[in-house]
Amino acid sequence: MNQYFEKLINKLYKKDIDSFFGSGSTIVIDSMGYSTQLKKVQISVVLIPADYDLSIEIFPEALEILVLDAWKFLSIDSDYILTTSMKK
Repeated sequence: MNQYFEKLINKLYKKDIDSFFGSGSTIVIDSMGYSTQLKKVQISVVLIPADYDLSIEIFPEALEILVLDAWKFLSIDSDYILTTSMKK
């Protein structure tokens, strides 16, 4: 599921990713799993921006919007907890 979700975000939202974070930026799904204790899917997302200075101003809000939109696109009904990070 990690690889599928990662490819979906990077292909479907390529133009948005390039405009938000610079041309050539990528989003990596570090981990994704269901927490039985929290009863939610935990998603850890890493942004690898092409333009760090541009990205720092809109991170993590823009990244959260892209992940939320992809989640809705897949029509997954589960709640999730999102953890975001950025590599320079």
